[in-house]
Amino acid sequence: MKKVGIVGARKYTNKRKIKEFIYKLKEQFGEGVEVVSGGQPKGADGYAKKFALEFDMNYVEFPPVHYQYNQHCILDRDNYGKRYHVVNFFDRNKKIAE
Repeated sequence: MKKVGIVGARKYTNKRKIKEFIYKLKEQFGEGVEVVSGGQPKGADGYAKKFALEFDMNYVEFPPVHYQYNQHCILDRDNYGKRYHVVNFFDRNKKIAE
């Protein structure tokens, strides 16, 4: 399965560009693609989640460990709800890239 990471700034506002990109992924790869994102509710990550789910695509996310677990988290529930540390964001980004 092809995995495509879609991440970006929380202030990113061009949802049309992300929607079109995700739609093209769906057209090209169908069920053979998984959208991977960082779990931010706003900006690029939020749009990636919204449109991947809207298009009924495979979707997973790697929120920072200080976030709460949700049904799209790829890591076990025990990995979430930890104390906030700025390094949590760097660790999350590394997991997405891997």
